[in-house]
Amino acid sequence: WDQWHRVSGHLGIGSVKLLKSKGLVDGMDVDTCAQPSPQCSVCIRAKQTVQPFPKESQTKIERIGDLTVTDLWGPARITGIRGERYFLGCTDGHSRRTVVFFHKTKTGVVEDLQAYRKFLDTQVDAKMRALRVDNGREFINIDVKNWLTRHGIRLQTTGPHSSAQNGIAERLFRTLAERGRAMLFGQNVPTFLWPEAVAYAAYLKNRSPTRALDNKTPDEVFWGKKPDISPLQEFGVKCWVLRQDGQVHKLQEKSRQFIFVGLSDESRAYRYYNPATCSVLTSRNVIFPQGESPTAIQDELPVTTSQNIAKSPATTTTTPVDAAPLQ
Repeated sequence: WDQWHRVSGHLGIGSVKLLKSKGLVDGMDVDTCAQPSPQCSVCIRAKQTVQPFPKESQTKIERIGDLTVTDLWGPARITGIRGERYFLGCTDGHSRRTVVFFHKTKTGVVEDLQAYRKFLDTQVDAKMRALRVDNGREFINIDVKNWLTRHGIRLQTTGPHSSAQNGIAERLFRTLAERGRAMLFGQNVPTFLWPEAVAYAAYLKNRSPTRALDNKTPDEVFWGKKPDISPLQEFGVKCWVLRQDGQVHKLQEKSRQFIFVGLSDESRAYRYYNPATCSVLTSRNVIFPQGESPTAIQDELPVTTSQNIAKSPATTTTTPVDAAPLQ
């Protein structure tokens, strides 16, 4: 069998045996009692391919915190409104709920992991037991390893050139990027607002069905109750925000029109973008126009200029949000 395997151009042994057993060819003399070699070193060198990964993880994660999957995305080609260029996504393997941290640089991974660990502990009384990362230097370094060791957290890494082993994080990046782009394009929102679009995409993702869960959303599995989506609005639509600066005269308009850019879990308020000051603020006193056909935002709102962008604050956003920068 080995000789005919080589003669036939290293045809697979199964196919070589088929030629003989089915009588597909003449002149093939072989000792059918002999066993072929289990391996051919030439075939290994010439034909080895990447081992395929299952479409879905075969590992069942029993509890919240048993496995946290994380990865770092960036740098974004367009700097965010507060100088953001990177984000770190932390996804709980059991509930598939995601929390994201935005940054200007790659630094701050340990601080983010510490904040996420405290979040699990204080909110759902869960312990962070294992962390799965790729082999990036932002994770495989002495600071991260020492922090994990101090807190008794196991480190799992993917094999070289095997990012598919970290499939939960890879799919997260794709989901947030695609949905974030769609929301920016849908209402012609300025591209430097991608951190707001991505944060809202993560907020929505945590309240959307996923194949990994049995007819439940990540938020329901994580919090133990169904999420209320009645406050949801389309990203980028115009909204009226009540003026509460104390400078409104009796004959002046009490509300001003801005751009809706998401919801805040921290204050249960609406987030809106003010083009005049190039800033994102929050308010609970917001009204959305009903029954009006969509129109371009630029028609009724101030135009954002490069001068406005330069005035925007440049502090790093490290507060976790339900949420990827867009390339």
